[in-house]
Amino acid sequence: MLFAIGRNADGTITASREKAGQTFTTSEVEDAVLALHSIPPERRSAFAGRVRNLQKAGLLPGSPGPGRRAAYDCFDVAAWVIIFALTEAGLQPSEIAPALPLVEPKVIKVFASPDGEADYFLWIRAAWLSRYLQAQADQAPEPITAGVTLAPKLGDVLNEKSIERATVLNLSHLKHRLASILPVEWPTEFAYVDQRGQIIVASMSHGAADTNRK
Repeated sequence: MLFAIGRNADGTITASREKAGQTFTTSEVEDAVLALHSIPPERRSAFAGRVRNLQKAGLLPGSPGPGRRAAYDCFDVAAWVIIFALTEAGLQPSEIAPALPLVEPKVIKVFASPDGEADYFLWIRAAWLSRYLQAQADQAPEPITAGVTLAPKLGDVLNEKSIERATVLNLSHLKHRLASILPVEWPTEFAYVDQRGQIIVASMSHGAADTNRK
């Protein structure tokens, strides 16, 4: 069965989409993220405040309303994991949002595909001060450059793009830690809309491929 990622070009999630089979409750997903970041139980209320901020920013699904139970599928889980990993790395919601459409499909493909001989890394060119100052001057911020690359190729990719500073996450490590905490059933294929508005079908049959997008 083919499922679609529901995210707009600006990084915000779409209002609604069909859930991909297996779902988890809010507390199950929150518990997984808390465990991934070794956050103690007494800090859960502060963590909930951060969740609400990300929901207000449109990066995470909001509450379904009184008397309704939230249901998060594998795509939602992947979003929580990557967004909080980037938050842990120091990025603000306004910095995470434009990067998500560039990398989220390939992140899911890494999570869903069999392991290879090398780890996969998510990287985002770090130009946060420049983008902030450009925004303050009412200038169009320079575009986000981001990608997902195998570890042995990471240095070459960054050099080819003349990237001196980057935020980097080990996706393979995240994948294994998540698997030990939450039993997510990943789909064999899914669809998403790329930056040109084209529908792309990604299949896990051939493993995770490199992608470097601007």
